[in-house]
Amino acid sequence: MPVLLPLALAFPLVLLALLAFMDWIEAPLRSDDSARTLPAFLDTAGPDEIEDYVRDGLKAALDRHWLRQRMRRLLPGRLARTGGR
Repeated sequence: MPVLLPLALAFPLVLLALLAFMDWIEAPLRSDDSARTLPAFLDTAGPDEIEDYVRDGLKAALDRHWLRQRMRRLLPGRLARTGGR
């Protein structure tokens, strides 16, 4: 019987520590804004950017997409429409 009392008292502390650890692990996942930008990305992305998304994941595809959007604003009209090809 005396062994059960320390276990009963330690259980809530262990559970609290586990919950705090899980919150620490999940915090970066909750703060990622890339999931919110996915619909806008899919509406304006070209076929090669969609292939990047499938192959490398959303972050790499979004980085390439926004880089291409910035380049289109800087380049003259004809090059901007063709994507610089």
